[in-house]
Amino acid sequence: MRSIFHRHPRTVILVIAALITTYLFFPFNIGAFQAANYTAYVLRDDGLSGRIAHAEEEYANVVRSRREMIRKYGPETRDIELFPPDKSPWPPYTIWSFFPAAFDCPHEILRLGTLADGGKWVCGLSRLLSASPSPPSPNADNSPSDANDDDKPASVPASSLRPCVIYSIGLGYDSSFEADLLGRAPHCRVWGYDNEPRVKGWGWSGDVGRGVKARASFKPWGLVQKEDDGGEGEGKYTLDRLMEINGHTHIDILKIDLEGREFDTLRTLLRPYIASGKPLPFGQLLLEIHIWDRGFPELLAWWEMLEAAGLRPFWTQPNLVYQNYNKKKTAELAEYSFLNVQGENIFISDPTPSSRLSKDVR
Repeated sequence: MRSIFHRHPRTVILVIAALITTYLFFPFNIGAFQAANYTAYVLRDDGLSGRIAHAEEEYANVVRSRREMIRKYGPETRDIELFPPDKSPWPPYTIWSFFPAAFDCPHEILRLGTLADGGKWVCGLSRLLSASPSPPSPNADNSPSDANDDDKPASVPASSLRPCVIYSIGLGYDSSFEADLLGRAPHCRVWGYDNEPRVKGWGWSGDVGRGVKARASFKPWGLVQKEDDGGEGEGKYTLDRLMEINGHTHIDILKIDLEGREFDTLRTLLRPYIASGKPLPFGQLLLEIHIWDRGFPELLAWWEMLEAAGLRPFWTQPNLVYQNYNKKKTAELAEYSFLNVQGENIFISDPTPSSRLSKDVR
């Protein structure tokens, strides 16, 4: 039997010439091949769990980059200046460069409330709009009331539904975030707390109108890191105690503005969950960070504690309003929005209908 070369010599020569030309003028690039595979991976929609997993991988790269920055500009954490002075060698960073909001929210991101100071960025509000109602806890307070109600929330039948629960701690004078959220999410309810003397008699601002006020409860109570910090008699509670009073086992969005006390409060709140391996009792954390008089080692340890508890920052912005009125100060305040990637909250997992209804309603 004759070989293919003897039967089709011209064809074989043309094929060989084409291969040589391709090799010479279009060399194989392994990097391009890897990039193509990477692009295909990114464009593939593996569903919510796949997007969360990919965001975690990318966030791990950011954590590694942070460690490299510390080695470069430290190398010890105590050597890192929060805001380097205006002199040689002019390091190209500030404290906030070490903590970027680098986690990719797997849903839409919306600004709720005013565009000025007081508004917040939220990941996946649509999840609260489309989710099946969640089961109320025993003795749950599903009927928020005005500040003039009795100090203790009234209980309601266990068969009542509570689609979503929002806690807002440290309201100040602006309630535009809460009003906007209540207006967009008619099945959500907000529990607000602030025991600052300047706010106690204020309650909700005029942003929370009659149309949504029935779903907004305000109490002049404060959040403390442990029960003996003032005690219940003075209207000060831990987050766990507030949830117990209200009959809640989970908070969908927790908003906190404690004017610097967030460091000690969150340490006390998060450490038991980290030690036990249990997920935090909230899906998102909207937090203003005040780094007044703190050094880099403390800030780094505190931030790494947030990460260990499953919190991932998906949005941030410096508080330039504070900076504008304190021009001799550094940019020490910043707003952060975190997603909790542990457990099965509505923002990272799809609930089954049976798991979202109480036994009395099924």
